[in-house]
Amino acid sequence: MSNFEFLKPSVPELYEDAYRAEAYLGNDSPTACFYARRAIETLVHYIYRVRNLPMPYQTTLAAMVAAAD
Repeated sequence: MSNFEFLKPSVPELYEDAYRAEAYLGNDSPTACFYARRAIETLVHYIYRVRNLPMPYQTTLAAMVAAAD
């Protein structure tokens, strides 16, 4: 069982990447980092969508996190 099962019903696209990051953590850390980064990007986009925040000038992770002040 994954630590991220709680995401499955409400945000399945985030669950998939978080689950994969967790699954690869023990034996393939570069792949785990890749999926963790995708999960973070998906989470930030999800927050923008749910809270109806205006999109920043760029949709990169750095710009979206910096603009969320």
